[in-house]
Amino acid sequence: MSAFTLLLVVSLRPIRARAYELFYYVHVLTVLTILFAAYFHTDNQGFGFYVWPCFIIWGLDRAIRLGRLIYYNHLYFGFASAARRMDASVELLSPHMVRLRLKRPPHFRWTPGQTAFLAMPTVSRLIVESHPFTIASVDSRYSLGDGPGAHDEERDALDKDVENEATSFWNELVFLIHVREGYTRRLAKAATKGEPVKVLVDGPYGFSPNLDCDDTVVLVAGGSGVSYTLATFLGVLSQVKAGKSRCCKLTFIWAIREAAHIGWISSVLTKALSLAPTDIDISIRIFVTARNTQLLNDTTSLDDDKESVRSSEGTGRTKSSPSSLLNFTAIQVVQGRPDLPVLLREEVEATTGRLSVTVCGSSSIAQSCREALRIPMTATLKGGPSVVLHVESFGYA
Repeated sequence: MSAFTLLLVVSLRPIRARAYELFYYVHVLTVLTILFAAYFHTDNQGFGFYVWPCFIIWGLDRAIRLGRLIYYNHLYFGFASAARRMDASVELLSPHMVRLRLKRPPHFRWTPGQTAFLAMPTVSRLIVESHPFTIASVDSRYSLGDGPGAHDEERDALDKDVENEATSFWNELVFLIHVREGYTRRLAKAATKGEPVKVLVDGPYGFSPNLDCDDTVVLVAGGSGVSYTLATFLGVLSQVKAGKSRCCKLTFIWAIREAAHIGWISSVLTKALSLAPTDIDISIRIFVTARNTQLLNDTTSLDDDKESVRSSEGTGRTKSSPSSLLNFTAIQVVQGRPDLPVLLREEVEATTGRLSVTVCGSSSIAQSCREALRIPMTATLKGGPSVVLHVESFGYA
């Protein structure tokens, strides 16, 4: 009973969110304790045969996961040169955001918005410790191609480093990881050293909503929740360009604390918009919520902020400039918090057919979206859109 009680307490969402590693370790230890205790207590009464199959199920689960880990990361167990090519690069984008990039393991395929478990032996306290993170990039089959797009002049303005950074979102595994305590804090410290990190990948996991039948797609993200909506954004554009989606309007709403955070994804957005099909209406609205953040008409300070963060943290590298991104008419940067009820009602009023709203952000953002989309069922009978809301959990599960 004590093991059950301890497991119940640490499984509460507030505790799990604040001390995920504690939950992880306690979860593993208490589950084994419960199984052994249950077997010894029941075996004396002749009912042990009801419990020991649980060990088989648990062991089978561990064996399958180990097999998947070896299957997707088998290059690590081969020649040293091949193993080094699989190492991940870690960059500190800001004091609270890390970008991790690694080459896609052979046979690894995923759909936009799915997650992967990452085990980093040099970062984790335990070799077998792994944590789930949303994949911010898309599989290579969602490539927008290199043909002509609506804004070729902006794409031509990208320098080689920025182009390579953007291209990684189509042919590599990219993760935007919010720095907290424990595991992610140690990962941020590893990023300051500028050294590659060994990463073992297991996945993909999670649900990826099918948006091909939606006339209007609205993506709402807060902070690091952009990992989910960015991948979905790229997936929708790819499907439209391939003629597999009926989407004619795509709205991307992102709330961030500082204007410099635009640089996290500026290169990939620039390339995506430059290659986007011309038969889709794209609107990207970025809201900067911090009152002390200065929004500039030019983008020099955004570059300076990124450069100062990198140099102060010891990365020694500068990356893309958001300047070419802000040249697009589809981009709108606003000071203040997004009025989600107003924004979503505008989308509902302007949409006929099927409207999909996908949210990945804080609980307050998700709740605002739910309340805004509570429209009468009779509205559809009167010509209003059919609304579908998908809320992706934000933070640790």
